[in-house]
Amino acid sequence: MQKELNWTPLWPTKAPGGKVPPTGTEQFRDGHLYQIERPEYDLHLASKPNGAGIILFPGGGYRLIALNNEGETMARFLNELGFSVMIAKYRIDHENIYDYQFPAPLLDARRAIRTMRHNSEAWGINKNEIGIMGFSAGGHLAGMASTLFTENFAEETNDAIDHESPRPDFSILCYPVIDMSHDFKHAGSAEHLTRGIPTLEQKLSLQHQVSEQTPPTLIFHSADDEPVPVKNSFVYAEACIAKKVPTTMHIFSGGGHGYSLTDEGDHSHWPELLKQWLELKQWQRDAHSQT
Repeated sequence: MQKELNWTPLWPTKAPGGKVPPTGTEQFRDGHLYQIERPEYDLHLASKPNGAGIILFPGGGYRLIALNNEGETMARFLNELGFSVMIAKYRIDHENIYDYQFPAPLLDARRAIRTMRHNSEAWGINKNEIGIMGFSAGGHLAGMASTLFTENFAEETNDAIDHESPRPDFSILCYPVIDMSHDFKHAGSAEHLTRGIPTLEQKLSLQHQVSEQTPPTLIFHSADDEPVPVKNSFVYAEACIAKKVPTTMHIFSGGGHGYSLTDEGDHSHWPELLKQWLELKQWQRDAHSQT
């Protein structure tokens, strides 16, 4: 499916932070991307837009990007609901040789949000209706974007795009990695993102980073998820509730890790729950109820 995508660089020149892999390093196989050469995005504008946009962060343990199921398939589903969608190709490196640990993926996520906001008028998107949706490790990336948006990074540029706000207006986390420092963490994601640095493991355990400004959040997870235990979602939701962040969470008895739109079983209605939350623009209702 990748041949159908039209990638656009997030930065016009070298992306800040990390090395530049040799041309030809990036690979696409079995629906997954490996060894990302440069952070890019693929834009899917809705044919009947509702004025809102969503940026997708597919998962893959910060070592690959599950492009097909958590990128292209979801983009088509969201387009049908009227949402214009950006699939973000953020920097990951399964061989740990290109300095793609923190903050490189977060720089890419922030740039993606700012890029959609900067181009909102041309793309027919309300710049105050830009949300993010992440899966697994992509859920962790979405969580970082939802909690660390006030931080400044010397690596970021000072162009017109980087003057836009990196804060998303709503956040959707699907079976997300949240913790990096306890026994329920996803060890692979933690290793690739933090390189085992204890201070980073603590900082990037996102239940500790939630604030009153964290955007309204929708969470999906399954109780039988073994790679990413459901406790990750519990601790994040608990932190959101403590800070009075509008939060909706659906926990299914089955489903394991990694959903598709055509799954069977207890969690099979998750797309309908997502559709309902989005079509009601529940994040706006929730945000207004807190003001």
